[in-house]
Amino acid sequence: MIPAVTFTITGCVWTSPDGTLTVALGPKNIAKDAFDTAMRSTSLMTPVSGVGDSAYSFKLDVPQGMAGAAGIVAVKNGQYFTIQVAHKTGSSASLLQVITDLAKTMAGKLQ
Repeated sequence: MIPAVTFTITGCVWTSPDGTLTVALGPKNIAKDAFDTAMRSTSLMTPVSGVGDSAYSFKLDVPQGMAGAAGIVAVKNGQYFTIQVAHKTGSSASLLQVITDLAKTMAGKLQ
């Protein structure tokens, strides 16, 4: 989920027989207020506390053959990032907890 048109992102995708994990960084200098406004403009986003300066989770369509999928987008010090996951046995709720913890770690490393 990308909050603006003409976003340039750099990311990595890890795959295994059990699922996929995507981590991506977007542009810097994203204002928290603008990010929050964009995220609140859709009912698909749910605020997540404790991740960066602002973060939101969103429900992903569960791909065929997978049990769950989840995503989170966040801003820390103006740096946009997202983490998305799909897994064969993990529920969407459990996957969201895992990527929320990962996002907290990632946000702590962004300067």
